[in-house]
Amino acid sequence: MRRAAAISPMKVKDVRPSTERNTFVVTLSLGLGIGKIQDSSSALVRPFRILIDEGKPVGKISHLFLMSDSSYVLGALCFTEDSRLLFFPGLISRTPQWYVKGQSNLLKVKSGCYVDHLTLEADLESLHVTMLDLDSRKSVWLEKFRTKKPADDLIYFFGLSVKSERMLEPCPQEIRFQFSSTPQDCERRANIIEENARDSKSEVLKLPFTATESDDCFLHFDFLIDLQNRSRLRDVVPAPTAAPTCPPALKSIVATPQSVKVQSFPVKLPMLNGTMWVVSSLRNGQLTEKAVFTFPL
Repeated sequence: MRRAAAISPMKVKDVRPSTERNTFVVTLSLGLGIGKIQDSSSALVRPFRILIDEGKPVGKISHLFLMSDSSYVLGALCFTEDSRLLFFPGLISRTPQWYVKGQSNLLKVKSGCYVDHLTLEADLESLHVTMLDLDSRKSVWLEKFRTKKPADDLIYFFGLSVKSERMLEPCPQEIRFQFSSTPQDCERRANIIEENARDSKSEVLKLPFTATESDDCFLHFDFLIDLQNRSRLRDVVPAPTAAPTCPPALKSIVATPQSVKVQSFPVKLPMLNGTMWVVSSLRNGQLTEKAVFTFPL
C-alpha cells in the first residue's frame, strides 16, 4: 500500500473577458504538470460545469493525478451536497466500451455521445453513467448498474482498464477554459470558482510500474468505497477487482494469475464518511479497446 501524495490545491490564476461578448476566460494553475492548454472538456474542468452553466456550487472536488513515466489526469471526483459521488474520467477519448462480467458483448456508447461522469448514488447501491452530446448537453444515461459488496462495508464502485497511461490526459501546469456570463454576474461566478478551487484536494498516485504502449499488458484501476476506513485491503477475500481476463474486453483468455503488479492507494475525500481505495494493477493481456469500464455485476 502507498499513500497518495497530496499536492498544492488548484489555484485560479486569472479571470478576464475574452474576445467574445459576455464570455470570460479562467486560468487555473496546478502544482505539477507541464505546459499550458485551453480545454473546456478536460476532467479538470468538467466538475465546474454546473457552476459555470447555472452559477451554483458543485460540492467538494478532488483531483486524481497519475505519476508513472510522466504525469497524467486519472480523473476528478466530486462529492455533491446530496451525498452523491461523481467521477469524471480523464480519458482522452471519452467513448469507451463497457464490460459487465458474464455478458458476451461490450456495451457501446451511443453515436455522437461522450462520457461525462459516473454517479454513485447516496445509498451506495447503484450507479449510472451520464452522457453528453456534441453540444455538451446531457444525453441519455447509458445504463444503471448495481454495485457489489465484496466485504462488509466495502462497496465496489467501478473498474477502468486502459491500454496504457497515454490513454489519459497529460497533466498541464496551467489550463484555461471559457464560461458565459453577464459582466454583472461574472465576479460572483469567478468567486465561486476560486472558492471551489481553493477548497479542492489534489492527490498524486505514484505507480512503480508503467504500461506505455505495450501489447502484452494493460493498466487497470478498481475504485472502492471503504466505510470501515481499513488500513489495508490485503485481507479482503476474494480480491475486489473487476479486471477483465477474457473476451470481449480482451482479445484472448488470460490464464491466472494474470496480475503482474498491484499497488493500492487510500484516498480521503472531503465530506465522505469513509475511504476511497484506488487499486492500480498491471495486467497481462491485450485490451480490445483503448479504454474499457468494467462492472462486477
